[in-house]
Parts: sequence; structure tokens; C-alpha cells
Amino acid sequence: MFSSLCFWLPFIFGLLTALFTWFASRRLMGGRIEELEGEVTTQKKSYASLKTDYDGFSGKYNALNATHQSLQTEYNGFSNKYKALEEEKLALHNEWQNEAKTLTLNWESKYNTIAAQLKTTEEEKLALHNEWQNKAKMITLNWEGKYNSVAAQLKAAEEEKLALHNEWQNEAKTLTLNWEGKYNSVAAQLKTAEEEKLALHNEWQNEAKTLTINWEGKYNSLA
Repeated sequence: MFSSLCFWLPFIFGLLTALFTWFASRRLMGGRIEELEGEVTTQKKSYASLKTDYDGFSGKYNALNATHQSLQTEYNGFSNKYKALEEEKLALHNEWQNEAKTLTLNWESKYNTIAAQLKTTEEEKLALHNEWQNKAKMITLNWEGKYNSVAAQLKAAEEEKLALHNEWQNEAKTLTLNWEGKYNSVAAQLKTAEEEKLALHNEWQNEAKTLTINWEGKYNSLA
């Protein structure tokens, strides 16, 4: 029995100590508990106010959330439309990019073809120019030689013509002087002969008148 009591003594001592401590703490903490209860009451009132505010904000939040959901739905619609437009834009971009490549290749081919033709034409034009330039030089040399020859002949002919003109001009002067002298001489002789003929005519006319008068008188006397 003594051993049993020794076994339970520590527990009993500990229980008593705990009870003593509790009663001491209760006494000491009584004022603190009342203070804490006051704080709890105050906190409850604050909580009630906050709960009222929370309920108001919660209603506003629900309204905002509904608006958000509506806007989110509208945003999703626009987002889908935007995505579709982006896909269409990308498809259109790729289509026109391919079209541009095709056009570029086609026009590049046409350009290269006509550029080659232009180069060939330019080369042919240059060759033709050089050919005709050489022909023009040969023609010029040929006709220049002929021209110079004929020009020399023309100059000689002009000089001969001038000399012949001067020669015949002098000959004409000489002939004119000679024939003018002869003409003046024979004209003077003709004038003298005309004057002598007129004088002879007048003389014989007077002689005829005299004869006529004489013979007319004789005739009349016989008649």
C-alpha cells in the first residue's frame, strides 16, 4: 500500500500544483480577461461594421464581376474576331506575297528578255553605225577626190573662159574698130554718092525740063 501511495504522490502533487497555478493564474488573469473580452466586443462591433461594408462591397463586386464576365465574353468575341482577322491577314499576306513573287519572276523574265534584246539591238546599232561611218568615209574620200578633180578642172575652165572672154573681147574691140572705120568710110562715100546722085538727079531733071520746054515750044509752033 505504501508503495502504491508513493506511486501516486507525484501525480497528486502535480495535480495540486496545477490547481494552485490555475487558481493563481485565474486571479491574476481575471483583469486581463475582462480587458480582452472588451477588446473582443470592440472587435465584434468592428467585424459587424466590416461585415456590412463587406456585404456592400460584395454586392458591388458581384455587379462588377457580372460586368467583367460580360466584358470578358465581349472580349473573347473580339479576340476571336481579331484572331480570325489576323489569320485572314496572314493568309492574304501570304497570298499577295506569293503573287508578288510570281509577278516578280514573270516581269524579271520579261525584263531580262527585253534587256537582252536591247543589248543585241544596241550592239547591232553600233555595228551598223560603224559600218555606215566607214562607208561614209569611203564615199567622202571617193567623191572628195572626184570633186577636187572636177573643181580643179572647173577652175581651169573658168580661167580659160576668162582668158577666152578677154581674148574675144579684145578681138571684138579690134573688129569693131576695123569695121567701124570701114563703115564710117563707106558711109561717108555713100553720103557723097547720095549727094552726087541727088545733084545728078536734079541736074538731069532740070535738063529734062529744059528739053521738054524747048521741044514743047517747037512742037507747039509746028502744030
